[in-house]
Amino acid sequence: APRVRLAGPGLSDPDLQIARLTTTLVLIDDEGDTRIALTGDDAELRIIDNGVSFDIARATIEDTQLAELNGVWANDLPGYGVRATGRALDVRFADIRFLAPERIPENGTASFRFAVDPVDAERTAIALSDLDASSGDSRVTGAIDAVLRTGGFAVRSADLRVDPVSLALIEQLAGRELPYGGTVSGTIRGSGGDIRFDLDTRLTSDPATPALVTNLTGSVLFGDAGFTLRTLVATLDNAPLAALRAVVPGIPFGGTVSGRIALEGMPGDAPLNLDVRLALEQGVFNVQGVVDLTSSLPAYDLEGTILGVNLQTVLTAFAPPALLTGRFTLDGTGFDPATANARVSLGGRFTGWETGANDVVRARAVVAGGAVRVDTLTMQLATMTFAGAGRWRFVSPQEGAITYDLAISSLRPWGPYLPMADSVAAGSIAARGTVSGPLDAIRIAGMMNGAAQELGTGWEARTLEAEYDVTVGPAVPRVQLVATARELGTPTAGVFHEVTADMDLTPPTFALELSGLRQSDQPEAVELVATGTVPYEGLRSIVVERAHLDVADGLWRLSRPATIAWGGGDGVHVSDFEFRNEERRGLVAINGRVLPLERADITLDVEDVPAGDLQQLLGRDPILTGDVWASGSIRDLGTAPSVDITFRLDSGAVMDVALSRFEGDIEFRNGALVTTAEAVFDTAGVINIELALPMRLDVGDSLDIGMGETGSVRGRIVADRVLLTPFQPLFRGVFDLQGYISGAVAIGGTVDDPQLEGSAQIVQGAATFTPLNKRYTEIQGQLTLAGNRIVIDSLSARSDGTAVVTGDITLESLSEPVLDLAVTLNDFEVMGVDNETDAEFRGTLALTGPLDGLLLSGNVGVTDGAVQVPQVTQSTLDESLFLAPGET
Repeated sequence: APRVRLAGPGLSDPDLQIARLTTTLVLIDDEGDTRIALTGDDAELRIIDNGVSFDIARATIEDTQLAELNGVWANDLPGYGVRATGRALDVRFADIRFLAPERIPENGTASFRFAVDPVDAERTAIALSDLDASSGDSRVTGAIDAVLRTGGFAVRSADLRVDPVSLALIEQLAGRELPYGGTVSGTIRGSGGDIRFDLDTRLTSDPATPALVTNLTGSVLFGDAGFTLRTLVATLDNAPLAALRAVVPGIPFGGTVSGRIALEGMPGDAPLNLDVRLALEQGVFNVQGVVDLTSSLPAYDLEGTILGVNLQTVLTAFAPPALLTGRFTLDGTGFDPATANARVSLGGRFTGWETGANDVVRARAVVAGGAVRVDTLTMQLATMTFAGAGRWRFVSPQEGAITYDLAISSLRPWGPYLPMADSVAAGSIAARGTVSGPLDAIRIAGMMNGAAQELGTGWEARTLEAEYDVTVGPAVPRVQLVATARELGTPTAGVFHEVTADMDLTPPTFALELSGLRQSDQPEAVELVATGTVPYEGLRSIVVERAHLDVADGLWRLSRPATIAWGGGDGVHVSDFEFRNEERRGLVAINGRVLPLERADITLDVEDVPAGDLQQLLGRDPILTGDVWASGSIRDLGTAPSVDITFRLDSGAVMDVALSRFEGDIEFRNGALVTTAEAVFDTAGVINIELALPMRLDVGDSLDIGMGETGSVRGRIVADRVLLTPFQPLFRGVFDLQGYISGAVAIGGTVDDPQLEGSAQIVQGAATFTPLNKRYTEIQGQLTLAGNRIVIDSLSARSDGTAVVTGDITLESLSEPVLDLAVTLNDFEVMGVDNETDAEFRGTLALTGPLDGLLLSGNVGVTDGAVQVPQVTQSTLDESLFLAPGET
C-alpha cells in the first residue's frame, strides 16, 4: 500500500512506497516545448546518504514500457551518478528521440535487459542483453557491453547478430554521410575488447551500377585510447569495379573483379601487412606491403604487379584489347592529396592487339605540400604516343601545371573504339596543352589538330583545328571551344568547304555559334545559333535562336526559337522545336518532356523525312529507304506507359525490295501492345498484321521491352507470296536471304495458353549462313498451326545433298517453346571449309526440349571432306537466333 515513512523503530533510512506516479517532462528548446508523459507503478524510493535508491516495478515513457528498474542515484558515484539495472519491454524509438533527435530514427522498436555502471568521471559502462531491436527492414539481436565517454566509446564484449541492417540507418545513427547505400548482415562477437566481425555487405551507389557484394572479416581491439584495427579481409566475387566510383569519383573502371584484400598484423605499434590478390575478367592485380595506422597520419610502403590486364575489360571509355603487364610502387604518408607526401612509380609493357616492341608506359611522380611533380610520364600504344611533365600545385594558391603532348599518327587501329567511327577510321590527330587548377575544378587547356581524317561511313575532314579550355569538377563545367573543320564530308548533308564552331559555357551564360559553307563564295549552308542560362544550380535553359541546313532535298529551317530546359526537378523539356523543309513538306516537330524516359511526355510529328538519312545519321547502313511520316505521343513510360503512334512510308523499299505502301499504327496502353500494319510490295506480295499482345516495358538507362507474363493475346497475320528478303535483318548470321512465304495465322488465348490456327508455306528459299560458311538452296516447307502446336509437316533444304526436318513445336507459353524435331540428313554438306572438300553428313538427329535446354541426339556419319571444329572456349550455339528488341 502507498506510504511515506520518514522515521520509526528499526527504520535506517526514510522510504516512500508509491502505487502510481504520473508526471510530465517538459523539454524547452528554440523550436518549442516538448512534453513527454512519464509514469511509474509500484515504486519504492529510499533516501540514503548522498542519494536515492529506487525499485520500480513498471514505468512508461509515452508508449515505451520499462520494468524491474532497480538502482541508486548518489552524489558520490562518478559520472552521471547512476548505477541501475532493468528491462526494456517495448522501447519505441519515437518516444526516446528527444535524447538525440537527429540520430534516432522515428520508426522502430527494441526490447532488452540493461545495466548501467559508472566507471569514472568521464566514462559510463552500459551492458545490453537479450537485445532485439528493429527499424524498417533492419534488425539486431544479441548482447553488447560498452563503455561510453565524451566523443567516443569502447566495446568490451559483444555477441550480436546483424540480420540485416540498412546502411541508411547506420548513416543516421552515426550522424555522417556514407558513400554507399545497401545492407550489412552477419555477426559481431568478442570479449576483453577484442571484437571480431564477419559481415556480408551489399553496397549500392546508384541504380545504374550493380551492387558491390563483399564479405568482410576481421578484428578490432578496443582500449582506453580508442581502437586499433588488427585484421581486415575483404573477399570479392565478380564485384563491379564501377561501384568504386562512390568513393573514388570519376575512375574510368568497368568490368568485374574477384579476389582477396587483406590487412593483417598485431595491435600496438606494429604496422599492418597488406596483401591484395585480385583477378580481373582478364588479368591479375597484386599488391603487397605495409600500412601503418598507429598514428593520426597513416603511412604506407607498397609495391604491386599488373599481369596481362586487358584494357578493354577494365576501362569504361572506348579502349582496345591491349594487355598491360608491369610493376608499380607507392610509399609515403597520408591519403588526402592536399596533405599527403608520397612517391609513385609505374613501369609496364603493352602486348597483344596491334602493339609493338616499343609499346611501354613509364611514370614517376612525387606528391608533397599540396602539389604533384611529374618527373616521367610517357606511353606508347600502337600509333599513339603520350608524354607529360611538370609541377602542379593544386591547393591554394594554385600555381604551375602539368604539360601534355598526345599524338596519334594513324587513327586506323583505333576505329572500333572511337565514337561515330563504326570500326572505320583514318588520318592523324595531335593535342598539346596543360592541366592546372584545384582538384575540385581541374582546368584542361590546349590545342588540337588533325589531318585527312575519316570516321565511320561518310564522315571525313581534310583538316581539323581546335582550341579548348575546359574546367571539370563543378556541377556545370566551364567550356570554351573554337574549332574549324575544312573539306568536311557528312553521311547525308554532302561536303562543306569549311565549318566553324564557337562555344562558350561560362556559368551561368551559354553561347554557341555554328556555321558552314559549301564554297567560300556562297551563303551559309548550315547555321546554328543558341544562347542560354546554365547556372551551377537550379533551372537551366538553352534557346536555339536560329538554325538551318541546306541539303540535297531542300533547305531545312527552324520555324521559331526552340527551348531546351532542365535542372528544375522536372526533367528535360523541349519546347517549340519545329524544323521544316522550305522546298517540300518535310517536318520534324518535338514538344514535351523527353527525359527521364520514365516520365516522358512527348508529342512527335514527322513528315516527309528520308528514312535512309536517319539511319545514316545513326551510323547504320540503310536497310529501309523512302520518306517517313509519323505522328503521335509517348507518355509516362515508367508508371503507366502510353504510346500512340501512326506511321507510313512513301516510295520506300526494304533491302532494295520496293514497297507500294507501308503503313500502320502502334498503341501501347495498360500493359498491352496493339498494332496493325500493311505492307504492299511492288512485285513481292502483301502482308497484313493485326496483333494485340501483353508487353512488358521497363525503363532504366534504356528501354527494355519484352513479352508480358500474363494476359490475353489475339491477332492475325496474312501473307500472300511475300518475298523473304526484307526479313533478313531479323536473323543473326543470315546473308542473301531469298524465297517466298504465304499463309494465314490466327492467334488467341493467353500468354500461358496460346491457341493458334492456320498454315504457312515457304517456297524457292535460299540463304547463306555465315557461321557455317555455307549456302543452302531449294528451301521449302509446310507448317500447320493448331492449338498450342506448330507442326512442321516438312521443311527441306539442299546443300549438295538434302536435309529434311519434321516434327512439332509446342508452346508451353508464348515465350517457352518446346521442340520435338527430327532431322534426316542425306549426304548433306552442313558447313563449308575454305580450300577444302566439304564433308557430307548422313543419318538422323533428334532435337528436343526447351530453348534453354535443347538436347541433340542421334546417329550421324561424316564422310568425304573437312569439318570446321568450333572453339572449345566459346560456343556460337548459345546465342539467340533472333535479334533482341533494340539490338542491331
